[in-house]
Amino acid sequence: MIVKRVLTAIVMIAALAAALFLAPKLVWIVLCTICAGAAAYEWARLIALQGAFCGVYVALVSVLTFSWPLLALPGTWSQAIYALAAVFWIFLVPSWLWRDSFPRAPSLRAGVGALIIFAATVALIELREAGPWVVLCVMGVVWISDTAAYFIGSAMGRRKLAARISPGKTWEGALGAMCFVMLYAFAWAFLSNGILPAVFTESSFGWLLLTLFMLVLAVLGIYGDLFESYMKRAAWVKDSGTLLPGHGGVLDRIDALLPVLPVAAWLFA
Repeated sequence: MIVKRVLTAIVMIAALAAALFLAPKLVWIVLCTICAGAAAYEWARLIALQGAFCGVYVALVSVLTFSWPLLALPGTWSQAIYALAAVFWIFLVPSWLWRDSFPRAPSLRAGVGALIIFAATVALIELREAGPWVVLCVMGVVWISDTAAYFIGSAMGRRKLAARISPGKTWEGALGAMCFVMLYAFAWAFLSNGILPAVFTESSFGWLLLTLFMLVLAVLGIYGDLFESYMKRAAWVKDSGTLLPGHGGVLDRIDALLPVLPVAAWLFA
């Protein structure tokens, strides 16, 4: 299993890097749309959409995702989508998770899935316009956080972060993740050489702003991970899908990015 996971991860990272730096804009939009469609299909299965309803749902999310960047709408439209997604992740998700009160109405669950997948994918498309390195910077917050939380939690974890939702996560792992994200932020603040917005690299307290912002992203990433785990437990499944050998489905790989991308794009894009 570990060999399969590593090989799949290598292929995914290589494909992402190639697409980020080499693919024309239209190709990047198509690739992001394919990912959005796969994620929408997995979400539809988690909320038990069947047959034609599942197909229509996937088609609607995919068409909207593909069309949005081509419509050349004013930037305020995308900012509104990011703001809506930010409100959802910052205020609603924590309440739903800790109170186990996520509404069960299928239409609302479908709408939630469409919003978070659409907002994250559009953010990914627009962040690439700000530069491939910006995308890697934002994604790196999640990768650093996840990796540090796993290893530190495995070695030192004692107190469960959310035992009912995800028994493997611990407070020690989360604290370790925050520490490594701080180091990651320091590195970007002092070594990015103009890649990030000037407010983070040229002002006296830019490094502090960047550190705080990345810590917020890391916390949101944890909520994204927990929210997908919550949905999988409600659906009585271990993985959201089987598309990625050793890694489960697309949602299993992007769960922490779902809240991080739109909030980052709100500032960077």
